[in-house]
Amino acid sequence: MTIQVAPAPTSLGSRVRVRAANASIFGIGVAALTVSIMALVLYPVARMFARVMFIEGQFRTDAFREVVGSSWFVGVWAQTLSTIVIAGSIALILAGTFAWLNERTNASIGPLGDLLPLFPLLVPTIALAIGWTFLASP
Repeated sequence: MTIQVAPAPTSLGSRVRVRAANASIFGIGVAALTVSIMALVLYPVARMFARVMFIEGQFRTDAFREVVGSSWFVGVWAQTLSTIVIAGSIALILAGTFAWLNERTNASIGPLGDLLPLFPLLVPTIALAIGWTFLASP
């Protein structure tokens, strides 16, 4: 018994036809969901950009020039950049260390190992609650 392998499509058009012929309901659903989510995200961003940039029907950059030209902009930019670099470096070192320990040793952290993967799911909720607390405080 021999297995025949179909030749690989050589042109872009034939690859697209092969992919379209192999489309499943799941693939079509995922594509539709992806396009819908992109539209839900990109439409408000485009509207916001248009409202800021097009004032009275004319393209203006006054708002951006005002923010960039303010006295506090450079300080805020420097603090943000330093926070990103420092936090990113610490996260990379810790993640690399834990990944190495996980792969190279037989060490186990018991029940904590079952809970650690859930922390990234909880952090945004906690950060949101703390943020609203700070915003609502007098």
